[in-house]
Amino acid sequence: MTASADTENSALQRGERLRLARRAGRIYGLLFLCYGIFVVYGSVVPLDCHYVPFADAVDQVTANPIAELTGMAFLDVQIHILLYAPLLFLGMGFATRANTVDGRAWLSVAMLAFAILLSVSVEMAQVYVAPRTACFGHWSYQCVGALLGIVAWWLLGSQITRWVRETWSARRPIRVVVYTLTGYLVTLLAFMLLPLDVPTSWVRFFDKLNHATFNVSVPFI
Repeated sequence: MTASADTENSALQRGERLRLARRAGRIYGLLFLCYGIFVVYGSVVPLDCHYVPFADAVDQVTANPIAELTGMAFLDVQIHILLYAPLLFLGMGFATRANTVDGRAWLSVAMLAFAILLSVSVEMAQVYVAPRTACFGHWSYQCVGALLGIVAWWLLGSQITRWVRETWSARRPIRVVVYTLTGYLVTLLAFMLLPLDVPTSWVRFFDKLNHATFNVSVPFI
């Protein structure tokens, strides 16, 4: 009787975990869709289109790959990498149902292929938008960001999902406060690093600090 009850409880707990994971997957899917719309729309505004022969568009997107990769400004590199990293992190959360489905390695490959296709397509579309510039370096670094987003999901996806779920369902006020403030501080730190010109050495760090180029914000004011 005890063994049967334990088995039943275990099945109920497993079913509850799967239910929560599916709900998390749907939330990741909604965020993935919204952020994807933001990426595409933000890449093609203003919608001032003009005609360009398709062969010329392909040439512009694939021209001078070495020069484009090595000649891009460091700030541009960071922007294009960080643009796609969150997209693929959210996409992996949706595709893997918060790490509860099998074949996650193949799903990672499929999501990376999707990111490459999306990035190249958006870059091609930018050729037809008058104020926009398209080049090999842009979509290449976006694909690097996509790969980093997938790696970040493999390393931190389960932990972040669990942290958000515990924050949302926490019944003790102190836990809600601690989790919420932690998320707020991380968001504030990211905002202070805008416009993403992140220093890569202590010399650049102190130079930015001395010249007041950090976006230091005072909260709640």
